Amino acid sequence: MIIVGDIGGTKTQLALYQSDSGSGDSRPTSNIRPKQLFFKSYRSSAFNDFDAVLGLFLEDARLALQKDVVLDQGAL
Repeated sequence: MIIVGDIGGTKTQLALYQSDSGSGDSRPTSNIRPKQLFFKSYRSSAFNDFDAVLGLFLEDARLALQKDVVLDQGAL
């Protein structure tokens, strides 16, 4: 899975995308659009640091997807 985030003073938006193109190759290509699996926005002021919001996001994603979240790549 790929995690993508937009971290700001007002809100932090995080999303998980499927990193597998179906061919066993997780490198991005121009022909394949990654599938969004989960998205959530959090009020940044509710957290002391990024680790706290990331931990909650991963737990929320695990519960929503009903499977473990294993990150392959990330972009913030």
